[in-house]
Amino acid sequence: SQIEPDKYMKLDNIQEFGEYISYTEKKIRPTRYSIPIWSSYVAAYGRIKLHKVLSDKELHKNILYCDTDSVFLDDGVVLPSSNKLGELGLEKGYPTEKATFVRPKFYCTHKPKIKGVNIIKNKRDFYKLMKDPRVVMNRFTKYRTAIKSRPTHKWGVLKPNQVLQVKKTLSLEDEKRNWKKKFKYNEQQDSTPLKL
Repeated sequence: SQIEPDKYMKLDNIQEFGEYISYTEKKIRPTRYSIPIWSSYVAAYGRIKLHKVLSDKELHKNILYCDTDSVFLDDGVVLPSSNKLGELGLEKGYPTEKATFVRPKFYCTHKPKIKGVNIIKNKRDFYKLMKDPRVVMNRFTKYRTAIKSRPTHKWGVLKPNQVLQVKKTLSLEDEKRNWKKKFKYNEQQDSTPLKL
């Protein structure tokens, strides 16, 4: 059957039977109040703006780290900033005197930022991770995760907002770039892009 343009398909009750899979198809209509295209436009606009900044060859030697929404530069290099919508802005707490960049989305400036880890709140805890990268966190079970959980799940059948203790060992090595030496948090190192 053909899907109408204003409807989407959802697979439900997915089960494996040896080499075969059984599922139920449901036609669902997206909510009227959710318009994801606007967030895509905003993100794309921000990335284009940041790309223009990063394309300035004079800045290349001063770039320490960049992500999809930020750039960190050497001391003394200042970009024009503004609080106006659509312009580059300087976040509270910056510039900072010291920074440690471990790998993408894992760094510490005036405060630590580690994707997927919410218990490291200060520099002291961040630098403890450099010696022992294991963390134990409490996580709340999301509603959707709970209703889809099964007895065969790692934690069994879950309840919404159930607190789970999650153990993680963070990698201090960046596998997305070529590094000449192993990572040392107190040593400045340079890397090159991977060649595919």
